[in-house]
Amino acid sequence: MADKAALRTTSRKTRGRLDHQALSVVISREFVRLVRERFMGASIAGYCAIGTEMNPYDAMVECHAMGCKLCVPVIRKSEKKLVFGHWTPAMDMVIGQFGIAEPVVLDQQVPDVIVLPLLAYDGEGRRLGYGGGYYDRALAELRAVGQVWAIGFAAGGQMVDALPCDMHDQPLDMVVT
Repeated sequence: MADKAALRTTSRKTRGRLDHQALSVVISREFVRLVRERFMGASIAGYCAIGTEMNPYDAMVECHAMGCKLCVPVIRKSEKKLVFGHWTPAMDMVIGQFGIAEPVVLDQQVPDVIVLPLLAYDGEGRRLGYGGGYYDRALAELRAVGQVWAIGFAAGGQMVDALPCDMHDQPLDMVVT
């Protein structure tokens, strides 16, 4: 865990030096292209970016306009659980756990595709998150009953040679950069 903690510190600094606003526009375009090619009509879980995370908002709006069902993560901190609530661009949101926007009314949804924020990733599909394990637990639960795609939303500058991997870590299926 000490290795991951040190990597998180370094990766936050690296991501903080990137132009996340400009990169988010480019990554959003690539993600929309991917959705058109492979995931039209899918239920897609985006996320409400905080800080210097690459922001999928533009991609989410475009996917919504294309007819995809969208949802965002909602953290149930007392249960250490991540669920997904229906989302539209015009929906009322409230600031929830960890300062992350979430729907005022939770209309729970099961996504086919989960777009994940990250601090770093490697070529083996490993993702370095914030250490709470919320996405790992949600992915494990969803993958136990069916297919769900885990797609990292990141800049190329966030890629590292290798990341440590624990038994509970869920791999990414791909990264859109």
